[in-house]
Amino acid sequence: MQCNKCGQENIEGVQTCQKCGARLGQAERRDSLAPIWFRSRLIGAMAVIAAVVGIVGVFVPWASASWTSGETAEARYADGSGWELMTASGDVEEGPEAYAIVAFAGVFVLLLGALWGLLDPLSKAAWFVALAAGAAAIAGAVWGLQGVNDVVFTGAGSAGATITRGSGQYATLAGGIAGVLAGIMGWVGASDPRIRGALAAIDAGLTLNEVILSGGDPLMLHDPSLGSLLARL
Repeated sequence: MQCNKCGQENIEGVQTCQKCGARLGQAERRDSLAPIWFRSRLIGAMAVIAAVVGIVGVFVPWASASWTSGETAEARYADGSGWELMTASGDVEEGPEAYAIVAFAGVFVLLLGALWGLLDPLSKAAWFVALAAGAAAIAGAVWGLQGVNDVVFTGAGSAGATITRGSGQYATLAGGIAGVLAGIMGWVGASDPRIRGALAAIDAGLTLNEVILSGGDPLMLHDPSLGSLLARL
């Protein structure tokens, strides 16, 4: 961006002229006032909600089986949540089922990554954890769509049961997808171009005597985020 005072061409993202120190254009200044932490909080909240939805989905029935039994053609029914498929409890006869374990581990780690990202939005590691965990939740839920059959339900294995998919499996899948999206957005947000531009200007070997974080905008960052920025400086 060109300085209106001295005409110096500056690295994209810096707020003051590298030559004369004048503040660069008013439009750039207004853009810099958009608090990074607020956008990151929204992304972090999205990731937390996604994880909670996925975890709730694990405890809601993933599938149910219905069949007739005996000469009287008695109607029988069984269902199983992701947790029951993981622990082989309730109506679940076989197990533990690996796909349920993968899905539960994914949404649980997603929650940890989301909370980490909420506390430290500038941490790429936090958003990578959320991204990877969301992908694991998706893999477990999709795997489960193919893996749940009548054999896992007590009394249904040899009865030609009809399997119906439950809402829990789809909730876990949706939580995983939202977690992946939040992880991607958080990763991008942690690489804010204004921060990258300022750090690039400092790394360029300019004759700087000091770097000042003053007043409102920089100090609106959450403490862990500010700590990460200071460490990078």
